[in-house]
Amino acid sequence: KGAGELSEEFLHYVKDRKYTLRSLNEVVEFAKHAGFKDVEGENITKRFEEILHQERAKVVNDKQVFMDRFSAKK
Repeated sequence: KGAGELSEEFLHYVKDRKYTLRSLNEVVEFAKHAGFKDVEGENITKRFEEILHQERAKVVNDKQVFMDRFSAKK
């Protein structure tokens, strides 16, 4: 969920999909409450962003392979 303000557009997106967003601290507390011991939370947002950019670049660079597999209509 992050610690910043969420835009109205994003909140609408979340609501439409019936997602429930939790902060890192909330997830850690849920795990502890469930009985897990020595729980530590780690924010890996930057790494997740890197992976998303890498995957996007791969699709862009291999556009024809992508289009052969998934038609424009699909």
